[in-house]
Amino acid sequence: MVVLMAIIVAIEMFTSLFHNVQLPLIIEFDLNMVLNWLKYRSLSPWSLRKLFVKIEDGCRHIAEIQFAVTNHKKNGMAETLAKADMSRKNFFKAAW
Repeated sequence: MVVLMAIIVAIEMFTSLFHNVQLPLIIEFDLNMVLNWLKYRSLSPWSLRKLFVKIEDGCRHIAEIQFAVTNHKKNGMAETLAKADMSRKNFFKAAW
């Protein structure tokens, strides 16, 4: 569910920033199950149907969109931050 919500946020941000430009959007995540849900609508859970409707509506406003599954070990920084439970305000804190 978190991956689906992140996809929705990415699509909304992309369409608001690049609404007049024809650029492709590539969204990478590390769950093959979510990719199957996006490819084959019949596999998607009924309880998450509203999220899939939002994703489909957002995709209509983008010239080209690709979903890619990556190895979760590939993005070491995100994994390290998640394990350390670091928030942005603590991570980028500056001392004056």
